[in-house]
Amino acid sequence: AFVLLLPVPILPELLVVSLPRHRFRRTSVTRAAVLLASGVALLGLGLVLPGTSIPVVADLAAVACFVGAECGSVRSVRRNALWLTPFLTVALCLAIGWIMVGRVGAVLFVAGLFACASAASAWGPLPWSSRIVGPLVAPHLRALRRPALLVCSTGAIVVAVLATQVSTEHRSALALASCALFETAVAMAAIAVRMWRFAPRRRRLDATILAVVGATALAACLIPAFVGTALLVIVVTIGALATTTIAWPLALGDP
Repeated sequence: AFVLLLPVPILPELLVVSLPRHRFRRTSVTRAAVLLASGVALLGLGLVLPGTSIPVVADLAAVACFVGAECGSVRSVRRNALWLTPFLTVALCLAIGWIMVGRVGAVLFVAGLFACASAASAWGPLPWSSRIVGPLVAPHLRALRRPALLVCSTGAIVVAVLATQVSTEHRSALALASCALFETAVAMAAIAVRMWRFAPRRRRLDATILAVVGATALAACLIPAFVGTALLVIVVTIGALATTTIAWPLALGDP
């Protein structure tokens, strides 16, 4: 009888905490898998369906499915608004590119956001409850923090320079690509500051610098008078140097 009564003290915790938590986790994983499969199917339909309005609806529904699969919830939107800004800026650049390209733009939009979130997740937890990128992708990218930062920073500068050498009709696309690469670097630096910069004054200074260079680069890429000019190259170069200088010492996981 004594042996049979031994599990009794842990029954309340098992029934109230452990089993509901396991059930919720399994339900969450199933929901994410269903949303991912639905997103892939809708994205494929958007590429093959005839007409213009129906494919757009399918593509928008696909993006909603992918976002729903990845994002459990945003942790305190008001508190994390600053850290979310680079991701929203990348989404804006990709959305404008989507409009310019057409149907294939939806695939580029999803792939670009996934790449941005993956690169940033290597530096620390994302400012939302991540179901896919955080637990599945981030652990494999932590040793690539600095290479990814250099690729995005230098890539933004190179593409900005290319935008000054091409015809007018291609300058806007290259400027948006440069901005998306640069804002991805800003997102990486922002997550690094959020995670590893502990001194309050230095944390505020770094966050302010990142916000300023991010907003300036976005304005330079969207204002027609600046697109494809040397001013765009200067803005992106200064911003990339500032971003790299802030994030480089915070790559604590690098060998």
